[in-house]
Amino acid sequence: MVRRLRAGAKNETRRLVPAVRASVLDDLAESITRIEVVPGGVVIHARLGQATETHVPCRVPAVAGEVVEVGEPIRRVPGDEATDYLGAYVADGVIFGAWRHPRTGKQWRVPALAGRYMPRELCRLRLRVGSVTVERLGDIDDAAAVREGAYCVDGDWTLDGDEFGMSPRHAYFGFWRKLHGEPNLRAWVFVIGGLTPEEVTT
Repeated sequence: MVRRLRAGAKNETRRLVPAVRASVLDDLAESITRIEVVPGGVVIHARLGQATETHVPCRVPAVAGEVVEVGEPIRRVPGDEATDYLGAYVADGVIFGAWRHPRTGKQWRVPALAGRYMPRELCRLRLRVGSVTVERLGDIDDAAAVREGAYCVDGDWTLDGDEFGMSPRHAYFGFWRKLHGEPNLRAWVFVIGGLTPEEVTT
């Protein structure tokens, strides 16, 4: 996914709305006319006899116009005479230095770190957010799945070269299943779209 973000082949991503806040959306679902994402929460515009606005405070992954940092998976690789272990980005194998935390200098004891645990000092990709909306997970269509990074290989579709499907949408759900388990099509998700590279370093 990081490689496709860097190449501009993925410009949209989805994140689950926290369950406790999603229940409010479920309660108002039949009356919702618009959902607005604002710093610190969402504003639900609904018609319950008359137009109403309900502010639901929650942590939002981003807001339009914001520049966000992309965490990448990193791993340990054999070192040299001066360093026992070096660290590398999983996406392309580029070495970033010793297998140590850049602030504390302490060597990591694990052989790899997921992107969400990568220190900010190692960030080499920042994206500007074009829009943030809320919808059901099941609302994704083929065009949106392509924006999520789906691509075709010999007639089948995939997002990671591992899980394949007969369409971009099927491939997306296969990828979701690998990360989050069986997809709940009625789950509410933030759709973070219009992602454009703001800063890319190698």
